[in-house]
Amino acid sequence: MSDTAPTAGLDRTASSRASSVARWVTAVLGLGVILLVLRGSPLPEPVPASAPGERFSAERAREHLRFIGAEPHALGTPRHAAVRDYLQARLRDVGAEVQIQREPVFAPAQGIPRPAANVENVVGRLRAKDGAKGTAVMLVAHYDSVPTGPGASDNGAAVASILEVARALQQGPALAGDVLFLFTDAEEQHLLGSTAFAASHPWARESGVVLNVDARGNAGPLLMFEVSPGGGWLVRRLGEEAPDVGAGSLFAAVYQRMKNATDFTALRQGGWQGLNFANVEGTQAYHSRKETVDAVSNGLLQQQGDTLLALTRRISREASVPEGEELIYFNVGPLRVHYPRSWAVPLAVVWGGLFVFAIFRARQRKQLRLWAVLRESAVLMLVGFLASSLARLAWPLLRALQPGFRALSRSETQDNSRFILAVVLWVMAAMGVGLYLRRRAPVMELAAGGCVPWAVICIAVSIVLPGASALFLWPLAGMVLLLLWLGGRGTEPLPQWHVPLWGLAALPLLLLLPNVLATFYTVLPLERAAVPSDLLMLGICLLAPGWLWLAGRGLPCCLLYT
Repeated sequence: MSDTAPTAGLDRTASSRASSVARWVTAVLGLGVILLVLRGSPLPEPVPASAPGERFSAERAREHLRFIGAEPHALGTPRHAAVRDYLQARLRDVGAEVQIQREPVFAPAQGIPRPAANVENVVGRLRAKDGAKGTAVMLVAHYDSVPTGPGASDNGAAVASILEVARALQQGPALAGDVLFLFTDAEEQHLLGSTAFAASHPWARESGVVLNVDARGNAGPLLMFEVSPGGGWLVRRLGEEAPDVGAGSLFAAVYQRMKNATDFTALRQGGWQGLNFANVEGTQAYHSRKETVDAVSNGLLQQQGDTLLALTRRISREASVPEGEELIYFNVGPLRVHYPRSWAVPLAVVWGGLFVFAIFRARQRKQLRLWAVLRESAVLMLVGFLASSLARLAWPLLRALQPGFRALSRSETQDNSRFILAVVLWVMAAMGVGLYLRRRAPVMELAAGGCVPWAVICIAVSIVLPGASALFLWPLAGMVLLLLWLGGRGTEPLPQWHVPLWGLAALPLLLLLPNVLATFYTVLPLERAAVPSDLLMLGICLLAPGWLWLAGRGLPCCLLYT
């Protein structure tokens, strides 16, 4: 078997004009897919206050928000007490049983023998009609703010939405199960309110489903970023009742390994199943005076309310909490895909095996050389490492050049479009230089080399972090199918108009990666800027042959040895 290099000639069966048009069509379609994914589902149109009583109205919720988020209401302040009394009164208005849970709570993180705070949780309950025995649902949001901001988004918007949901539930169809409302205190001080509720309130001993809503910024749509163990059925219900809400097992898997926590943490540890929601854009306003009522959109209020109302009505009709199941799930445009987590490793093995088969079949047909595939993979990874290293240096370099940025903590998020764009362009430029240097590499060897790190990472992630496996599995599958197709063509030349098949093979990556990158660049702290940059680099490696072709090199027509 010969080990000479494949021919690198260009296909002459297609005119240069057709080649140019094909490149532009492929590039425009690919960019369109990316922009469509980044746009996501638009926020719903707000429902006016004149809507029927059983509907959620963002305008009615905003009336609550104008009071709650008018000024800072940190723990222990007179304004905090006024918000507490307001919540009691509004819950009583809808006929709910209302309690104030007052307790001194120790701060677990401090480890000191004295109360960290005297918390005052506001707890309400709407009883099911006619003794119905459906599943209990508890809606949760914290009502305290930080001293530095009015807290209209963190977490006044969620509190206002829950108050409007309570009114809609009371005026709507008869409840199939009890609905609890928990407005926790001192969430900003080590989750003291939810800790007190989970530890000592009698209603915490019941079983049911908790829907917690928090905020990381003052903009953007709702994201479901955490589900309790065995809560796959809740993911299914979310997809049925609120398909426009973003969700992904990747985000849940990453969040579980971060040091962050919300009220959902204490309640989940107390035995409740549930879902955790937040809007995560506009983080530069987080815990600042920019968290004003006017900065919270009616679209976000409407999405919060519609989601909570639909899920509460649906889940309360469950006769019992279903048996636990674990799912891998992700959004593909307006659709949500999910399948059992137990499939992660078998699927990775299947597609990894098909990749190996494609490589060895191409080698037998003298379309590539194994050592050259490993060489191209090593070169791509070396260039990628240099590119992501530049991303790691971006923030320290900016702080060195602009001393004003030194006041920012390393834990600050990257929610700055110009900084994100600069990092993305930096990585793409470095990768572009590396790929230009490999412009003479045979296309099959370059394509297979770009798949090698994805195949290895896919199998490793499927074992260690199965919730994140979909991001690596399906882009790999697209490229493996392309390699199988190319390897089956034999001596047949590859016309230029077949090159958009590279774009078709890249479709899984274009549907999955941009949204993940946008979310990670927004919510991850500056010290972790390299994480999304590494993903971007790996994506460019996977699309290396198509990347070079779109840059104007043209695609080798003959994939055979001389």
